[in-house]
Amino acid sequence: ARKSAFKADAASVVWHAKGSAALVTVSAHVDASNQNYYGDAVLYLVSIKKKEIVRVDLDKEGPVYDAQWDPAGRGFVVVYGYMPSMATLFANDGTPRYAFGSGPRNTVSFSPHGRLLALCGFGNLPGQVEIWDKNGEPKKVGTTIAPCVTECAWSPDSRWFLAATTYPRLRVDNGVRILAVDGSTAFLQTEKSIAPMEDDPNPVTSAHLTVGGKQVPKLEPCIIHAL
Repeated sequence: ARKSAFKADAASVVWHAKGSAALVTVSAHVDASNQNYYGDAVLYLVSIKKKEIVRVDLDKEGPVYDAQWDPAGRGFVVVYGYMPSMATLFANDGTPRYAFGSGPRNTVSFSPHGRLLALCGFGNLPGQVEIWDKNGEPKKVGTTIAPCVTECAWSPDSRWFLAATTYPRLRVDNGVRILAVDGSTAFLQTEKSIAPMEDDPNPVTSAHLTVGGKQVPKLEPCIIHAL
């Protein structure tokens, strides 16, 4: 399949876990209407099996901040539109399944098992973090504020959400916090300068985190009754 995109400066591709489809965000650095600082963007869904490329219909104008597949292969989530942005869960064929509503968000992060989803507003946004449980009808199970975050990641066992402010992206207020899925802070460490974080890939010790060469103490498993 082939698709032409005009007035585009860049494109990003996010593949489905099975390689059967891809999300392609085509963006222009300058919005011709001068309405948006981030420029303009269009999201396409590429189906390898059907050999077709279709535009994903988004119900709010504006940029596409992030688009990520569910690791379990059950659809994808897109954050889009002028602030406050919208976030929507789509089926694998691009059909809207659930609207998470609007808010100051620009980041999507799925837990490794795909059940939990973090919708965040980092960068020049206040740092709002929402944790959603996608099992059945999606429901919000936690929320917090994590300001000045430069990188985030889930632990391999999906129990913890890691948010860090690191050097050289930011030279002040460096630190790392580990959040439970209810949004509560399980661990917080601040340093004058912190190198980018690295999570232990071994699920047995997934709460071990190296921050600036120092290992964060192992955390006990977290049980959230809402899940």
